[in-house]
Amino acid sequence: MFDILVLVNVYESANKKLPVKALQFSLPYSARGISYATEKLISDGWCELTVSQADRRLKYISGTEKLAHIFHAYEVFFYSALEKSHQNMNSKPLVSEEELKALLCLNEDLKTDLMEN
Repeated sequence: MFDILVLVNVYESANKKLPVKALQFSLPYSARGISYATEKLISDGWCELTVSQADRRLKYISGTEKLAHIFHAYEVFFYSALEKSHQNMNSKPLVSEEELKALLCLNEDLKTDLMEN
């Protein structure tokens, strides 16, 4: 289920809608397995379904505030841990500022690639 949440969050971060069919084709699981997992995520309050106004057959899955909050908390934790590790090293960070910028750009490129495919 975690990979579904990550994919939903990537689309949310890029302000894109994730069609349920695209979700099913993006992951290496059976359609029934993905359907079961998304139903569970929806009933647990992590995701929600919306129906397209233009074509009622088209459904989108999106994250709720609960999902956004947990991913934001993870991001804060990650950067806090990175900063603490930098402070503990006293002289040299684990990653240089240039490397960190490159990683952040790579993350944006990954989001762009995911949105195009």
